[in-house]
Amino acid sequence: MSLNPFPASRVLLLTPDGEIEALDPAGERFGNPLIVLARERCLFDPLQTPDGIGAGAGLTAVRLRAQTAAPYQTPGFAITRQGRRFGIWWWDAEWVAEKLVQAGLPIDSAVLPETLFYAPATAPRILKPTTGYEAQIWDQGFLVADLWRRSPFDEASWRAFQAQWGPADTAFPPLPAPQKQPILLKSSYRRSLLSSLTNEKLLELGAMAAMTLLLVATAFLFGEGISLERQTDAVRGSVLVEQSKAPARSQGQADVNQIIALKRELEHSDPLTLLRNAQEIVLPFGYKISAFSATRRSLTISLPEEAVAGVDLICTELNASPYFQNATPKLNHQKKALTIEMTVRGTQSLKPTADEEGT
Repeated sequence: MSLNPFPASRVLLLTPDGEIEALDPAGERFGNPLIVLARERCLFDPLQTPDGIGAGAGLTAVRLRAQTAAPYQTPGFAITRQGRRFGIWWWDAEWVAEKLVQAGLPIDSAVLPETLFYAPATAPRILKPTTGYEAQIWDQGFLVADLWRRSPFDEASWRAFQAQWGPADTAFPPLPAPQKQPILLKSSYRRSLLSSLTNEKLLELGAMAAMTLLLVATAFLFGEGISLERQTDAVRGSVLVEQSKAPARSQGQADVNQIIALKRELEHSDPLTLLRNAQEIVLPFGYKISAFSATRRSLTISLPEEAVAGVDLICTELNASPYFQNATPKLNHQKKALTIEMTVRGTQSLKPTADEEGT
């Protein structure tokens, strides 16, 4: 039996050297471990979408950049947002996964950069994170510029940072003294987080989606309506069994290929196709569908409670798709789940079945 060597804390720091240290930040954490990744192991890229681009299109463009422009072969990323301003955080997901396995921690533990756990500032500042020094510029509680370096900033490097990130006529303060900030689990900057996803997680979610669709297909052959509740723990167990037979990446690619094959087979607007389309829309946000209920007319999906942070854009993308409309979120605090109910486009003229009339 594998024992967790860090049972006293669910919030753990992954240092630049790959060591795991227990943290005790203000706030509470339940469930899977939350990994705070040292700033030295992260890269930051600020973006602003042009005027005239809708929220859904802007987010899609930022997600594509996060997935394709990372300087790592297997990148992990997190996206923050305030209006049309975004921030992309990148890290080496392969290195992180290796260190988690060595420490006996789940490979799918949530991973977020250290900076997301610091309180915002009202003026440019220099922090002393786990290692090195971090120069920051904040605007209305949102981080718009961030630079890490191993050696302390001097007047020349501080001015160079200002010239690189700020307009020429901006009045910046002189070189500030480096300050140490406490790690806050409920930092207001972290609430700007929209999406956090590693390639390892993407393959895992793809495998879950494929296996879920296979289960649904069997049920669909025996009736038109679908009302299934599938908890992800059972699916994850099946995925792990399959992954043990081959390298994780090869198995993940095989599962993705299976999804592509299913896509070719399920071309009609039936509940199976709609479920798959909903999973594809939600997947880039970093969340998996934990339960669902579907008929010809409607689809209801359940997501983790933390998905409420980006629920407005999730609903925007669902409504912008050719499959769904009237996406309505509901938060169930008791079950710690976010439910999104939506209607299927083009089904208003369909006559309800006996089962639908009884519901």
